[in-house]
Amino acid sequence: MRKLIFKILLEVFSLSFVLIIASNYFVRMKIVENNFVSRSENVFKQIETTLILNDEQLDIYYQLFTKQTLSKAKEAAKLLELEPDAGTNPEYYGFNFDSGEQISFFKPMLSDYNMQLCQDITPNTAEDKMMQYAAVWQSDHSYIIQIGLVPDRYLQTIQGKDLASLFSGFIVDAGSNLYAINADNKQIVGSTNINHMNLYADNINLDVSSKYHESKLSIQYIDDIRNYVVTYRIDDYILVRTSVSSVLMKQVLSDSITLAFYLLIIYILAILIITRVLDKKIIKSIDEINKSLDKIENDNINYEVRVDTTEEFMELSDHINSMVTNMFGFTQKISLVLDRVRIPIGILEYAYDSKKALTTSRVKYILNLDDDRFEYLIDHPKELDDMITSLPKIKIDNYDMVYQVNDNRFIRIESFYYDYSKLTVLIDITADVLAKKRLEKERDLDALTNIYNRKGFYHQLERIQKINVGLGAICLIDTDNLKLVNDNYGHDVGDVYLKQIASLLSQLENDNNIVARIGGDEFIIVLYNYASISQLNTMVEDIIKLQNGHVLKVNDDLIIDLEFSLGIAYYPEDGKNFEELIKIADDKMYANKHERKS
Repeated sequence: MRKLIFKILLEVFSLSFVLIIASNYFVRMKIVENNFVSRSENVFKQIETTLILNDEQLDIYYQLFTKQTLSKAKEAAKLLELEPDAGTNPEYYGFNFDSGEQISFFKPMLSDYNMQLCQDITPNTAEDKMMQYAAVWQSDHSYIIQIGLVPDRYLQTIQGKDLASLFSGFIVDAGSNLYAINADNKQIVGSTNINHMNLYADNINLDVSSKYHESKLSIQYIDDIRNYVVTYRIDDYILVRTSVSSVLMKQVLSDSITLAFYLLIIYILAILIITRVLDKKIIKSIDEINKSLDKIENDNINYEVRVDTTEEFMELSDHINSMVTNMFGFTQKISLVLDRVRIPIGILEYAYDSKKALTTSRVKYILNLDDDRFEYLIDHPKELDDMITSLPKIKIDNYDMVYQVNDNRFIRIESFYYDYSKLTVLIDITADVLAKKRLEKERDLDALTNIYNRKGFYHQLERIQKINVGLGAICLIDTDNLKLVNDNYGHDVGDVYLKQIASLLSQLENDNNIVARIGGDEFIIVLYNYASISQLNTMVEDIIKLQNGHVLKVNDDLIIDLEFSLGIAYYPEDGKNFEELIKIADDKMYANKHERKS
Protein backbone atom coordinates (compact mmCIF):
# COMPACT_ATOMS: atom_id res chain seq x y z
CA MET A 1 0.00 0.00 0.00
CA ARG A 2 2.86 2.37 0.80
CA LYS A 3 4.30 1.94 -2.74
CA LEU A 4 0.88 2.49 -4.30
CA ILE A 5 0.31 5.65 -2.31
CA PHE A 6 3.84 6.82 -3.14
CA LYS A 7 3.19 6.23 -6.85
CA ILE A 8 -0.14 8.08 -6.75
CA LEU A 9 1.41 10.98 -4.87
CA LEU A 10 4.30 11.13 -7.34
CA GLU A 11 1.93 11.19 -10.33
CA VAL A 12 -0.34 13.84 -8.78
CA PHE A 13 2.54 16.03 -7.71
CA SER A 14 4.28 15.72 -11.09
CA LEU A 15 1.14 16.70 -12.97
CA SER A 16 0.40 19.58 -10.63
CA PHE A 17 4.04 20.70 -10.87
CA VAL A 18 3.86 20.96 -14.66
CA LEU A 19 0.45 22.66 -14.57
CA ILE A 20 1.48 25.19 -11.93
CA ILE A 21 4.74 26.13 -13.66
CA ALA A 22 3.07 26.39 -17.09
CA SER A 23 0.09 28.32 -15.71
CA ASN A 24 2.34 30.61 -13.72
CA TYR A 25 4.47 31.35 -16.80
CA PHE A 26 1.53 32.15 -19.07
CA VAL A 27 -0.34 34.12 -16.40
CA ARG A 28 2.78 36.10 -15.51
CA MET A 29 3.45 36.81 -19.18
CA LYS A 30 -0.15 37.95 -19.64
CA ILE A 31 0.14 40.18 -16.60
CA VAL A 32 3.41 41.64 -17.90
CA GLU A 33 1.84 42.30 -21.30
CA ASN A 34 -1.30 43.82 -19.77
CA ASN A 35 0.81 45.96 -17.45
CA PHE A 36 2.86 47.12 -20.41
CA VAL A 37 -0.28 48.11 -22.32
CA SER A 38 -1.79 49.78 -19.23
CA ARG A 39 1.38 51.71 -18.44
CA SER A 40 1.67 52.67 -22.11
CA GLU A 41 -1.88 54.04 -22.08
CA ASN A 42 -1.06 56.04 -18.96
CA VAL A 43 2.07 57.44 -20.61
CA PHE A 44 0.10 58.30 -23.76
CA LYS A 45 -2.57 60.07 -21.71
CA GLN A 46 0.13 61.93 -19.84
CA ILE A 47 1.74 63.05 -23.11
CA GLU A 48 -1.65 64.00 -24.55
CA THR A 49 -2.49 66.05 -21.47
CA THR A 50 0.91 67.73 -21.58
CA LEU A 51 0.46 68.61 -25.27
CA ILE A 52 -2.99 70.08 -24.57
CA LEU A 53 -1.65 72.14 -21.67
CA ASN A 54 1.30 73.28 -23.80
CA ASP A 55 -1.03 74.35 -26.62
CA GLU A 56 -3.24 76.24 -24.17
CA GLN A 57 -0.26 77.98 -22.61
CA LEU A 58 1.23 78.85 -26.01
CA ASP A 59 -2.12 80.25 -27.12
CA ILE A 60 -2.22 82.47 -24.00
CA TYR A 61 1.32 83.69 -24.66
CA TYR A 62 0.45 84.30 -28.31
CA GLN A 63 -2.66 86.33 -27.45
CA LEU A 64 -0.73 88.36 -24.89
CA PHE A 65 2.05 89.07 -27.38
CA THR A 66 -0.47 90.08 -30.06
CA LYS A 67 -2.04 92.56 -27.64
CA GLN A 68 1.43 93.84 -26.79
CA THR A 69 2.31 94.33 -30.48
CA LEU A 70 -0.90 96.29 -31.16
CA SER A 71 -0.28 98.32 -28.01
CA LYS A 72 3.24 99.17 -29.20
CA ALA A 73 1.85 100.19 -32.58
CA LYS A 74 -0.59 102.57 -30.91
CA GLU A 75 2.21 104.01 -28.76
CA ALA A 76 4.31 104.54 -31.89
CA ALA A 77 1.40 106.33 -33.57
CA LYS A 78 1.13 108.75 -30.65
CA LEU A 79 4.91 109.29 -30.70
CA LEU A 80 4.88 110.14 -34.43
CA GLU A 81 2.19 112.72 -33.81
CA LEU A 82 4.74 114.52 -31.63
CA GLU A 83 7.77 113.72 -33.83
CA PRO A 84 6.56 113.24 -37.42
CA ASP A 85 10.05 112.51 -38.77
CA ALA A 86 10.73 109.66 -36.37
CA GLY A 87 11.29 106.14 -37.62
CA THR A 88 13.44 103.15 -36.78
CA ASN A 89 14.18 101.58 -40.19
CA PRO A 90 15.06 104.16 -42.91
CA GLU A 91 15.86 101.33 -45.34
CA TYR A 92 12.11 100.75 -45.67
CA TYR A 93 11.28 104.39 -46.50
CA GLY A 94 9.54 104.68 -49.84
CA PHE A 95 7.90 101.24 -49.71
CA ASN A 96 4.19 100.97 -50.48
CA PHE A 97 1.57 98.28 -49.91
CA ASP A 98 2.58 96.51 -53.12
CA SER A 99 6.27 96.32 -52.18
CA GLY A 100 6.08 92.85 -50.69
CA GLU A 101 3.90 90.08 -49.27
CA GLN A 102 4.48 91.17 -45.69
CA ILE A 103 3.43 94.79 -46.13
CA SER A 104 0.57 93.98 -48.52
CA PHE A 105 -1.15 92.19 -45.62
CA PHE A 106 -2.12 95.62 -44.26
CA LYS A 107 -3.48 97.01 -47.54
CA PRO A 108 -7.17 96.48 -46.55
CA MET A 109 -6.69 99.21 -43.92
CA LEU A 110 -6.75 101.82 -46.73
CA SER A 111 -10.51 101.39 -46.99
CA ASP A 112 -11.31 101.52 -43.24
CA TYR A 113 -9.88 104.10 -40.84
CA ASN A 114 -11.14 102.11 -37.86
CA MET A 115 -9.26 98.95 -38.88
CA GLN A 116 -6.19 97.78 -36.99
CA LEU A 117 -4.39 94.60 -37.99
CA CYS A 118 -1.85 92.31 -36.39
CA GLN A 119 -0.06 89.79 -38.57
CA ASP A 120 0.82 86.23 -37.48
CA ILE A 121 4.39 85.63 -36.40
CA THR A 122 6.31 85.13 -39.66
CA PRO A 123 9.95 84.97 -40.76
CA ASN A 124 11.57 88.26 -41.74
CA THR A 125 13.90 87.07 -44.49
CA ALA A 126 15.68 90.40 -44.71
CA GLU A 127 16.68 90.32 -41.04
CA ASP A 128 16.73 86.52 -40.71
CA LYS A 129 14.47 86.38 -37.66
CA MET A 130 10.86 85.76 -36.66
CA MET A 131 8.72 88.88 -36.32
CA GLN A 132 5.15 89.90 -35.62
CA TYR A 133 3.90 93.10 -37.32
CA ALA A 134 0.96 95.27 -36.33
CA ALA A 135 -0.44 98.43 -37.94
CA VAL A 136 -2.85 101.17 -36.81
CA TRP A 137 -4.04 104.47 -38.25
CA GLN A 138 -2.72 107.74 -36.85
CA SER A 139 -5.47 109.71 -35.09
CA ASP A 140 -5.73 112.24 -37.95
CA HIS A 141 -5.78 109.40 -40.54
CA SER A 142 -2.78 110.81 -42.34
CA TYR A 143 -0.50 107.81 -41.78
CA ILE A 144 -0.63 104.08 -41.13
CA ILE A 145 1.91 103.19 -38.46
CA GLN A 146 3.49 99.73 -38.67
CA ILE A 147 5.63 98.20 -35.94
CA GLY A 148 7.39 94.83 -35.71
CA LEU A 149 8.42 93.00 -32.55
CA VAL A 150 10.60 89.92 -32.06
CA PRO A 151 8.61 87.36 -29.95
CA ASP A 152 11.60 86.15 -27.95
CA ARG A 153 9.64 84.80 -24.97
CA TYR A 154 7.06 83.08 -27.18
CA LEU A 155 9.75 81.46 -29.36
CA GLN A 156 11.66 80.32 -26.28
CA THR A 157 8.45 78.81 -24.91
CA ILE A 158 7.82 76.96 -28.21
CA GLN A 159 11.36 75.56 -28.20
CA GLY A 160 10.83 74.22 -24.67
CA LYS A 161 7.51 72.61 -25.50
CA ASP A 162 8.09 70.88 -28.83
CA LEU A 163 7.86 67.12 -29.09
CA ALA A 164 11.61 66.65 -29.25
CA SER A 165 12.10 68.53 -25.96
CA LEU A 166 9.12 66.80 -24.36
CA PHE A 167 10.39 63.31 -25.19
CA SER A 168 13.98 64.09 -24.23
CA GLY A 169 12.76 64.70 -20.67
CA PHE A 170 10.91 61.40 -20.31
CA ILE A 171 12.46 58.73 -18.09
CA VAL A 172 11.84 55.26 -19.49
CA ASP A 173 12.50 51.78 -18.18
CA ALA A 174 15.52 49.79 -19.32
CA GLY A 175 14.94 48.46 -22.82
CA SER A 176 11.99 50.81 -23.43
CA ASN A 177 11.62 53.75 -25.80
CA LEU A 178 9.00 56.35 -26.67
CA TYR A 179 8.41 57.74 -30.15
CA ALA A 180 6.30 60.53 -31.64
CA ILE A 181 5.81 59.99 -35.40
CA ASN A 182 4.30 62.31 -37.97
CA ALA A 183 1.16 60.53 -39.18
CA ASP A 184 1.55 61.80 -42.75
CA ASN A 185 5.20 61.17 -43.67
CA LYS A 186 6.01 58.72 -40.80
CA GLN A 187 9.04 60.76 -39.68
CA ILE A 188 10.17 60.39 -36.08
CA VAL A 189 9.84 63.89 -34.59
CA GLY A 190 10.36 62.93 -30.95
CA SER A 191 12.10 60.01 -29.25
CA THR A 192 13.80 58.98 -26.05
CA ASN A 193 16.37 57.29 -28.31
CA ILE A 194 18.33 60.18 -29.81
CA ASN A 195 19.82 57.87 -32.45
CA HIS A 196 16.37 57.49 -34.00
CA MET A 197 15.50 61.21 -34.11
CA ASN A 198 14.49 62.49 -37.57
CA LEU A 199 14.59 58.99 -39.06
CA TYR A 200 11.51 57.45 -40.61
CA ALA A 201 9.56 54.59 -39.07
CA ASP A 202 10.52 52.33 -41.98
CA ASN A 203 14.20 52.99 -41.27
CA ILE A 204 13.94 51.08 -37.98
CA ASN A 205 11.37 48.50 -39.23
CA LEU A 206 8.59 50.09 -37.13
CA ASP A 207 5.09 49.48 -38.50
CA VAL A 208 2.65 52.25 -37.45
CA SER A 209 -0.19 51.34 -39.79
CA SER A 210 -3.78 52.03 -38.73
CA LYS A 211 -4.37 48.48 -37.44
CA TYR A 212 -2.15 49.26 -34.45
CA HIS A 213 -3.78 52.56 -33.45
CA GLU A 214 -6.07 51.27 -30.69
CA SER A 215 -3.58 50.68 -27.84
CA LYS A 216 -3.29 47.00 -28.78
CA LEU A 217 -0.15 45.06 -28.12
CA SER A 218 1.88 43.93 -31.12
CA ILE A 219 5.27 42.30 -31.56
CA GLN A 220 7.68 43.91 -33.99
CA TYR A 221 11.37 43.59 -34.76
CA ILE A 222 12.78 47.09 -34.36
CA ASP A 223 16.38 47.24 -35.58
CA ASP A 224 16.07 43.42 -35.82
CA ILE A 225 15.37 43.15 -32.07
CA ARG A 226 12.07 41.66 -30.87
CA ASN A 227 9.97 44.34 -29.14
CA TYR A 228 6.54 44.70 -27.59
CA VAL A 229 4.88 47.70 -29.26
CA VAL A 230 1.83 49.80 -28.35
CA THR A 231 0.69 52.72 -30.53
CA TYR A 232 -1.78 55.53 -30.00
CA ARG A 233 -3.05 58.21 -32.39
CA ILE A 234 -3.18 61.85 -31.21
CA ASP A 235 -4.25 64.30 -33.93
CA ASP A 236 -1.43 64.43 -36.49
CA TYR A 237 0.94 62.25 -34.49
CA ILE A 238 1.29 58.59 -33.68
CA LEU A 239 2.71 57.85 -30.22
CA VAL A 240 4.61 54.58 -29.85
CA ARG A 241 5.97 52.85 -26.74
CA THR A 242 8.33 49.92 -27.22
CA SER A 243 10.11 47.50 -24.93
CA VAL A 244 12.60 44.79 -25.75
CA SER A 245 10.70 41.57 -25.08
CA SER A 246 13.70 39.82 -23.56
CA VAL A 247 13.81 42.44 -20.78
CA LEU A 248 10.17 41.79 -19.85
CA MET A 249 10.55 38.01 -20.14
CA LYS A 250 13.71 37.87 -18.06
CA GLN A 251 11.90 38.48 -14.75
CA VAL A 252 9.12 36.05 -15.70
CA LEU A 253 11.66 33.30 -16.40
CA SER A 254 13.51 34.06 -13.19
CA ASP A 255 10.27 33.90 -11.18
CA SER A 256 9.27 30.64 -12.86
CA ILE A 257 12.64 29.01 -12.11
CA THR A 258 12.47 30.14 -8.48
CA LEU A 259 8.91 28.83 -8.17
CA ALA A 260 9.91 25.51 -9.73
CA PHE A 261 12.79 25.13 -7.28
CA TYR A 262 10.63 25.77 -4.23
CA LEU A 263 7.81 23.60 -5.52
CA LEU A 264 10.22 20.73 -6.08
CA ILE A 265 11.50 21.00 -2.52
CA ILE A 266 7.97 21.27 -1.12
CA TYR A 267 6.75 18.25 -3.13
CA ILE A 268 9.66 16.08 -2.06
CA LEU A 269 9.17 17.00 1.58
CA ALA A 270 5.40 16.53 1.28
CA ILE A 271 5.77 13.02 -0.15
CA LEU A 272 8.21 12.01 2.56
CA ILE A 273 6.05 13.44 5.35
CA ILE A 274 2.81 12.00 4.01
CA THR A 275 4.20 8.52 3.61
CA ARG A 276 5.73 8.64 7.08
CA VAL A 277 2.52 9.83 8.70
CA LEU A 278 0.46 7.23 6.84
CA ASP A 279 2.77 4.59 8.17
CA LYS A 280 1.67 5.54 11.66
CA LYS A 281 -1.93 4.86 10.82
CA ILE A 282 -3.05 8.44 10.81
CA ILE A 283 -6.03 7.64 8.64
CA LYS A 284 -7.23 5.08 11.16
CA SER A 285 -6.76 7.48 14.04
CA ILE A 286 -8.61 10.26 12.24
CA ASP A 287 -11.45 7.93 11.48
CA GLU A 288 -11.75 7.01 15.18
CA ILE A 289 -11.80 10.69 16.12
CA ASN A 290 -14.48 11.42 13.52
CA LYS A 291 -16.67 8.65 14.93
CA SER A 292 -16.27 10.08 18.42
CA LEU A 293 -17.14 13.57 17.21
CA ASP A 294 -20.23 12.23 15.48
CA LYS A 295 -21.43 10.86 18.81
CA ILE A 296 -20.77 14.17 20.51
CA GLU A 297 -22.56 16.02 17.71
CA ASN A 298 -25.60 13.80 18.32
CA ASP A 299 -26.03 15.37 21.79
CA ASN A 300 -23.86 12.85 23.60
CA ILE A 301 -21.62 15.58 24.97
CA ASN A 302 -20.43 13.36 27.82
CA TYR A 303 -18.79 10.94 25.40
CA GLU A 304 -15.01 10.92 25.88
CA VAL A 305 -12.65 10.81 22.88
CA ARG A 306 -9.76 8.41 23.43
CA VAL A 307 -7.32 7.63 20.57
CA ASP A 308 -3.95 6.36 21.80
CA THR A 309 -2.25 5.21 18.62
CA THR A 310 0.32 7.97 19.04
CA GLU A 311 1.25 10.45 21.72
CA GLU A 312 0.04 13.29 19.51
CA PHE A 313 -3.40 11.74 19.08
CA MET A 314 -3.62 11.17 22.81
CA GLU A 315 -2.90 14.86 23.34
CA LEU A 316 -5.43 15.80 20.64
CA SER A 317 -8.03 13.61 22.36
CA ASP A 318 -7.44 15.45 25.61
CA HIS A 319 -7.80 18.82 23.87
CA ILE A 320 -11.07 17.77 22.23
CA ASN A 321 -12.46 16.56 25.52
CA SER A 322 -11.41 19.75 27.22
CA MET A 323 -12.96 21.86 24.47
CA VAL A 324 -16.29 20.02 24.73
CA THR A 325 -16.29 20.30 28.54
CA ASN A 326 -15.59 24.04 28.42
CA MET A 327 -17.86 24.94 25.54
CA PHE A 328 -19.49 28.05 26.94
CA GLY A 329 -19.07 31.80 26.70
CA PHE A 330 -18.83 31.65 22.91
CA THR A 331 -18.71 35.40 22.36
CA GLN A 332 -15.96 35.83 24.97
CA LYS A 333 -13.90 33.22 23.20
CA ILE A 334 -14.41 34.89 19.84
CA SER A 335 -13.39 38.17 21.46
CA LEU A 336 -10.26 36.57 22.82
CA VAL A 337 -9.36 35.16 19.42
CA LEU A 338 -9.90 38.49 17.67
CA ASP A 339 -7.90 40.33 20.35
CA ARG A 340 -5.06 37.87 20.19
CA VAL A 341 -4.72 38.09 16.40
CA ARG A 342 -5.31 41.87 16.54
CA ILE A 343 -8.04 41.88 13.90
CA PRO A 344 -10.07 45.14 14.23
CA ILE A 345 -13.46 43.42 14.01
CA GLY A 346 -16.44 43.53 16.35
CA ILE A 347 -19.42 41.16 16.13
CA LEU A 348 -22.91 41.90 17.45
CA GLU A 349 -25.85 39.49 17.53
CA TYR A 350 -29.27 40.95 18.24
CA ALA A 351 -31.86 38.21 19.00
CA TYR A 352 -35.30 39.58 18.19
CA ASP A 353 -37.21 36.90 20.07
CA SER A 354 -35.25 37.15 23.33
CA LYS A 355 -34.48 40.88 23.05
CA LYS A 356 -30.87 40.15 23.93
CA ALA A 357 -27.58 41.27 22.48
CA LEU A 358 -24.31 39.36 22.43
CA THR A 359 -21.15 41.22 21.44
CA THR A 360 -17.44 40.73 21.24
CA SER A 361 -15.26 43.01 23.34
CA ARG A 362 -14.07 45.17 20.42
CA VAL A 363 -17.58 46.50 19.71
CA LYS A 364 -17.22 48.95 22.60
CA TYR A 365 -13.87 50.19 21.30
CA ILE A 366 -14.97 50.40 17.67
CA LEU A 367 -18.09 52.43 18.56
CA ASN A 368 -16.06 54.61 20.95
CA LEU A 369 -18.36 53.91 23.93
CA ASP A 370 -17.49 54.27 27.59
CA ASP A 371 -18.24 51.43 30.01
CA ASP A 372 -21.55 52.83 31.32
CA ARG A 373 -22.92 53.63 27.89
CA PHE A 374 -21.91 50.25 26.54
CA GLU A 375 -23.54 48.38 29.42
CA TYR A 376 -26.73 50.39 28.96
CA LEU A 377 -26.89 49.61 25.22
CA ILE A 378 -26.28 45.91 25.84
CA ASP A 379 -29.34 45.94 28.10
CA HIS A 380 -31.27 47.88 25.43
CA PRO A 381 -30.23 46.15 22.18
CA LYS A 382 -32.83 47.98 20.06
CA GLU A 383 -31.19 51.32 20.90
CA LEU A 384 -27.77 49.85 20.13
CA ASP A 385 -29.01 48.60 16.75
CA ASP A 386 -30.64 51.99 16.01
CA MET A 387 -27.45 53.82 16.95
CA ILE A 388 -25.40 51.70 14.53
CA THR A 389 -27.88 52.06 11.64
CA SER A 390 -28.04 55.85 12.17
CA LEU A 391 -24.28 56.39 11.84
CA PRO A 392 -23.56 58.85 8.97
CA LYS A 393 -22.46 57.21 5.76
CA ILE A 394 -19.54 58.86 3.95
CA LYS A 395 -17.99 58.40 0.53
CA ILE A 396 -14.38 57.26 0.35
CA ASP A 397 -12.74 56.06 -2.87
CA ASN A 398 -12.24 52.29 -3.16
CA TYR A 399 -14.47 51.62 -0.14
CA ASP A 400 -18.13 50.65 0.03
CA MET A 401 -20.46 51.20 2.99
CA VAL A 402 -18.15 53.38 5.12
CA TYR A 403 -19.60 54.99 8.25
CA GLN A 404 -18.10 57.66 10.49
CA VAL A 405 -18.26 57.19 14.26
CA ASN A 406 -16.41 60.44 15.02
CA ASP A 407 -13.66 62.57 13.49
CA ASN A 408 -11.07 59.85 14.07
CA ARG A 409 -13.01 56.62 13.68
CA PHE A 410 -14.21 55.08 10.40
CA ILE A 411 -15.87 51.66 10.11
CA ARG A 412 -17.55 49.31 7.68
CA ILE A 413 -20.81 47.63 8.63
CA GLU A 414 -22.07 44.30 7.31
CA SER A 415 -25.41 42.93 8.54
CA PHE A 416 -26.89 39.46 8.08
CA TYR A 417 -30.23 38.01 9.13
CA TYR A 418 -30.38 34.44 10.43
CA ASP A 419 -33.59 32.91 11.76
CA TYR A 420 -34.76 35.40 14.43
CA SER A 421 -31.42 37.15 14.84
CA LYS A 422 -29.56 39.98 13.20
CA LEU A 423 -25.79 39.53 13.00
CA THR A 424 -23.79 42.73 12.54
CA VAL A 425 -20.07 42.82 11.80
CA LEU A 426 -18.20 46.06 12.53
CA ILE A 427 -14.84 46.42 10.79
CA ASP A 428 -12.56 49.23 11.96
CA ILE A 429 -10.85 50.73 8.88
CA THR A 430 -9.65 53.91 10.61
CA ALA A 431 -5.98 53.21 9.97
CA ASP A 432 -6.56 52.64 6.25
CA VAL A 433 -8.75 55.74 5.87
CA LEU A 434 -6.37 58.03 7.76
CA ALA A 435 -3.41 56.66 5.78
CA LYS A 436 -5.29 57.29 2.53
CA LYS A 437 -6.12 60.85 3.59
CA ARG A 438 -2.50 61.41 4.56
CA LEU A 439 -1.30 60.15 1.17
CA GLU A 440 -3.84 62.38 -0.60
CA LYS A 441 -2.55 65.37 1.34
CA GLU A 442 1.09 64.56 0.47
CA ARG A 443 0.08 64.12 -3.19
CA ASP A 444 -1.54 67.56 -3.24
CA LEU A 445 1.41 69.47 -1.73
CA ASP A 446 4.22 71.13 -3.68
CA ALA A 447 7.51 69.44 -2.74
CA LEU A 448 9.52 72.70 -2.74
CA THR A 449 7.19 75.15 -0.97
CA ASN A 450 4.98 72.78 1.04
CA ILE A 451 1.83 74.57 -0.13
CA TYR A 452 -0.80 73.18 -2.51
CA ASN A 453 0.48 72.29 -5.99
CA ARG A 454 -1.63 72.70 -9.15
CA LYS A 455 -3.36 69.34 -8.63
CA GLY A 456 -4.06 70.03 -4.98
CA PHE A 457 -5.35 73.50 -5.86
CA TYR A 458 -7.90 72.08 -8.29
CA HIS A 459 -8.98 69.52 -5.68
CA GLN A 460 -9.63 72.38 -3.25
CA LEU A 461 -11.35 74.38 -5.99
CA GLU A 462 -13.74 71.47 -6.64
CA ARG A 463 -14.50 71.41 -2.94
CA ILE A 464 -15.38 75.10 -2.56
CA GLN A 465 -17.37 75.18 -5.79
CA LYS A 466 -19.87 72.82 -4.12
CA ILE A 467 -20.69 75.40 -1.43
CA ASN A 468 -22.06 78.93 -1.39
CA VAL A 469 -18.79 80.82 -1.79
CA GLY A 470 -20.25 84.25 -0.82
CA LEU A 471 -17.94 87.13 -1.62
CA GLY A 472 -14.49 86.25 -2.88
CA ALA A 473 -11.56 87.04 -5.13
CA ILE A 474 -8.80 85.39 -7.12
CA CYS A 475 -5.28 86.75 -6.84
CA LEU A 476 -2.69 85.66 -9.45
CA ILE A 477 0.92 86.21 -8.41
CA ASP A 478 4.04 86.06 -10.59
CA THR A 479 7.50 86.44 -9.03
CA ASP A 480 9.70 89.27 -10.27
CA ASN A 481 13.34 88.82 -11.15
CA LEU A 482 13.43 85.06 -10.51
CA LYS A 483 15.39 84.54 -13.73
CA LEU A 484 17.96 87.14 -12.60
CA VAL A 485 18.29 85.41 -9.24
CA ASN A 486 18.78 82.01 -10.92
CA ASP A 487 21.27 83.42 -13.44
CA ASN A 488 23.28 85.44 -10.90
CA TYR A 489 23.17 83.25 -7.79
CA GLY A 490 22.16 79.79 -8.97
CA HIS A 491 18.99 77.75 -8.90
CA ASP A 492 19.49 76.77 -5.26
CA VAL A 493 19.09 80.41 -4.26
CA GLY A 494 16.20 80.66 -6.72
CA ASP A 495 14.47 77.79 -4.91
CA VAL A 496 14.96 79.54 -1.57
CA TYR A 497 13.57 82.70 -3.19
CA LEU A 498 10.39 80.82 -4.18
CA LYS A 499 10.10 79.15 -0.76
CA GLN A 500 10.39 82.52 0.98
CA ILE A 501 7.61 84.02 -1.17
CA ALA A 502 5.45 80.96 -0.51
CA SER A 503 6.12 81.39 3.20
CA LEU A 504 4.96 85.01 3.02
CA LEU A 505 1.77 84.06 1.21
CA SER A 506 1.11 81.15 3.59
CA GLN A 507 0.89 83.62 6.49
CA LEU A 508 -2.47 84.67 5.06
CA GLU A 509 -3.85 81.12 4.77
CA ASN A 510 -6.98 80.44 6.82
CA ASP A 511 -10.36 78.71 6.48
CA ASN A 512 -11.39 81.25 3.80
CA ASN A 513 -8.16 81.30 1.79
CA ILE A 514 -6.38 78.80 -0.46
CA VAL A 515 -2.71 79.41 -1.29
CA ALA A 516 -1.12 77.35 -4.06
CA ARG A 517 1.83 77.22 -6.45
CA ILE A 518 0.45 76.53 -9.93
CA GLY A 519 3.58 77.01 -12.02
CA GLY A 520 7.31 77.46 -11.83
CA ASP A 521 7.13 81.04 -10.55
CA GLU A 522 3.34 81.45 -10.40
CA PHE A 523 1.16 81.41 -7.30
CA ILE A 524 -2.55 81.82 -6.72
CA ILE A 525 -4.64 82.84 -3.72
CA VAL A 526 -8.37 82.13 -3.70
CA LEU A 527 -10.44 84.09 -1.18
CA TYR A 528 -13.95 82.78 -0.60
CA ASN A 529 -16.94 82.79 1.75
CA TYR A 530 -16.35 86.34 3.04
CA ALA A 531 -19.39 87.86 4.74
CA SER A 532 -18.74 91.49 3.75
CA ILE A 533 -16.80 93.47 1.18
CA SER A 534 -14.89 95.24 3.97
CA GLN A 535 -13.55 91.91 5.29
CA LEU A 536 -12.57 90.91 1.76
CA ASN A 537 -10.86 94.25 1.07
CA THR A 538 -8.92 93.99 4.34
CA MET A 539 -7.51 90.63 3.28
CA VAL A 540 -6.72 91.94 -0.23
CA GLU A 541 -4.84 94.87 1.32
CA ASP A 542 -2.84 92.45 3.45
CA ILE A 543 -1.84 90.59 0.28
CA ILE A 544 -0.81 93.81 -1.52
CA LYS A 545 1.32 94.85 1.48
CA LEU A 546 3.44 91.73 0.99
CA GLN A 547 4.67 93.08 -2.36
CA ASN A 548 7.22 95.40 -0.77
CA GLY A 549 9.47 95.52 2.24
CA HIS A 550 10.53 91.88 2.39
CA VAL A 551 14.00 90.50 1.69
CA LEU A 552 15.77 87.16 1.42
CA LYS A 553 19.01 87.03 3.43
CA VAL A 554 21.09 84.41 1.66
CA ASN A 555 24.16 85.12 3.78
CA ASP A 556 25.85 88.05 5.51
CA ASP A 557 26.98 89.46 2.14
CA LEU A 558 23.91 88.76 0.03
CA ILE A 559 20.44 90.17 0.63
CA ILE A 560 17.83 90.00 -2.16
CA ASP A 561 14.55 91.91 -2.31
CA LEU A 562 11.50 89.65 -2.45
CA GLU A 563 9.27 91.04 -5.20
CA PHE A 564 6.26 89.86 -7.11
CA SER A 565 3.50 91.22 -9.33
CA LEU A 566 -0.16 90.48 -8.74
CA GLY A 567 -3.58 90.84 -10.27
CA ILE A 568 -6.89 90.53 -8.44
CA ALA A 569 -10.36 89.73 -9.81
CA TYR A 570 -13.41 89.93 -7.53
CA TYR A 571 -16.30 87.49 -7.33
CA PRO A 572 -19.04 88.15 -8.35
CA GLU A 573 -18.22 91.74 -9.31
CA ASP A 574 -15.74 90.88 -12.10
CA GLY A 575 -17.14 87.50 -13.10
CA LYS A 576 -19.00 84.44 -11.92
CA ASN A 577 -16.86 81.60 -13.26
CA PHE A 578 -13.30 80.59 -12.58
CA GLU A 579 -12.00 80.93 -16.15
CA GLU A 580 -13.37 84.48 -16.48
CA LEU A 581 -11.88 85.54 -13.14
CA ILE A 582 -8.52 83.97 -13.99
CA LYS A 583 -8.32 85.92 -17.28
CA ILE A 584 -9.14 89.21 -15.57
CA ALA A 585 -6.66 88.57 -12.77
CA ASP A 586 -4.01 87.56 -15.33
CA ASP A 587 -4.48 90.80 -17.30
CA LYS A 588 -4.25 92.83 -14.12
CA MET A 589 -1.15 90.95 -13.03
CA TYR A 590 0.70 91.75 -16.26
CA ALA A 591 -0.45 95.35 -16.01
CA ASN A 592 0.92 95.46 -12.46
CA LYS A 593 4.20 93.88 -13.61
CA HIS A 594 4.50 96.49 -16.39
CA GLU A 595 3.73 99.27 -13.91
CA ARG A 596 6.30 98.01 -11.39
CA LYS A 597 8.98 97.73 -14.07
CA SER A 598 8.19 101.26 -15.27
